[in-house]
Amino acid sequence: MNFLATQRFYPGFNSARCRIVKETFNGNGWDQSIVGDFPYVHRFDIIPHENGLWFVGCSIANSKKNTDDWTDPGKALVGNYNDNK
Repeated sequence: MNFLATQRFYPGFNSARCRIVKETFNGNGWDQSIVGDFPYVHRFDIIPHENGLWFVGCSIANSKKNTDDWTDPGKALVGNYNDNK
C-alpha cells in the first residue's frame, strides 16, 4: 500500500519547492518520509532494472521568474532508488 507522491507542485507552475514524498502505511495511518527535493518535477516513475530500481523524473523548468517564463528548460533526472529507506 506504499506510494510516492509530489508535494508543493501547485498552484500553477510555481513549484520551485516541489518534492517527492513516500507514504508508508503503518497499520493505523500513514508515515511520510521525504525522498528528495525536485524543483519543478512534473512526472516521475520508479523503473526496475537488473540491480534494483531507478527513479526517473522530468522537470518542466530549472527556474522560473514567473509562471509564463519558459527560458530555462527542464531536465530528466535519473538515479538509483532505495525503497527500504
